[in-house]
Amino acid sequence: MLLGGILLSVPAHAALNDTFHPFVGVSYSYDSNLFRQSDIPGQDLVESDRTRQVFAGIEVDKPFGRQRFTGSARLSKVTFDRFSQLDYDAKDVSGTLFWQLGNHLDGTLGGSYSSSLTSFTDFIGTERNVRVQRGEFADGGWRFHPSWRVRGRVSRDKTEFDLPTQSYLNRTDDSTELGLDYLGVTGSTVGLQVRHLKGSYPNLQNFNGFVLHQDYTQDDVKLKVFWKFSEANQLQFLGGRAKREHELGRGRSSSGTNARLTDTWAVTPSVVLVSTVWREFAAFEGSSASYSLNKGASANARWSVTSKVQATAELRYLHRDFAGFATQPAVFPDDRSRFASLGLNYSPKNNIMLGLSVNHDVRDSNASFSRAYRSNGALFSANIEF
Repeated sequence: MLLGGILLSVPAHAALNDTFHPFVGVSYSYDSNLFRQSDIPGQDLVESDRTRQVFAGIEVDKPFGRQRFTGSARLSKVTFDRFSQLDYDAKDVSGTLFWQLGNHLDGTLGGSYSSSLTSFTDFIGTERNVRVQRGEFADGGWRFHPSWRVRGRVSRDKTEFDLPTQSYLNRTDDSTELGLDYLGVTGSTVGLQVRHLKGSYPNLQNFNGFVLHQDYTQDDVKLKVFWKFSEANQLQFLGGRAKREHELGRGRSSSGTNARLTDTWAVTPSVVLVSTVWREFAAFEGSSASYSLNKGASANARWSVTSKVQATAELRYLHRDFAGFATQPAVFPDDRSRFASLGLNYSPKNNIMLGLSVNHDVRDSNASFSRAYRSNGALFSANIEF
């Protein structure tokens, strides 16, 4: 009722000023299979629940001289109707400084912090398991020639789980990157980059009496391309060779092609289609396997029906090969996931957004630690910017 009153009384202006953008909102969602349980013949498992989220925050966009700072902070209170043991408070904070020195040196410096409930897609259980993620990064580039730029980046990402039984998944990823780009006069770029990634797991996992050490290193050599076909169509590609090695258990090491290709196409002034395909190594936040080789594709469409109404759609497919399976079977297990969603957003005023969406999620699996499941969901949200 309070939100409804605000919606009717707030004047239609973009923000309090050009720098600070406070906002508040609520969302109400339904999930038919919250814990991602597999269907069991003869049993009717009731795992559905409804979730309410109330949030408030602020966005900042402050230029000063040739520099610029952007950031945001958001606090959320999430409650569940049936499984109240999962209630939690979420926090999201991030900030980035875009810096420039003269006409040839520029870069970014920033960090982020977030805490949220761990998804049950890979976490098997019904307990509250909050995941905290911290990240820091710094990068810079030197345009030593009108057509050439050298760049570098260092970053650290830290992930922690508050549930003691999941502490073996705590990890720190340190990354160092160096690249060289050719800058075309049309806005397209092509370059080569190398990256060294080191993952550290401070807590060992005990798997049926076998102690699993998951520390790893990964080295990449990749081609980086941004191809601007036209103002309506841009292609981004980052791909090449990746080699992943584990300090203990060399049989879990792997190498091969890692790549991601994204095409952004404004089909018409009101319809935008973003298509992505990828083949990448990724950390697995479950038991038994330390990582997976992910091969997938997605398509996202956005249609501005009117100046106030926008329709969205998403299709996503993901195939995960568990090359890091601890016990080294003759044939590695895998799973396949398919996700689809439809949404509709309505903005009665410039600073008010109402959203409604539905989704369908299904997974097939032959792995004991990756369950097959089906789930349907819906979400309604309302957001106000002052």
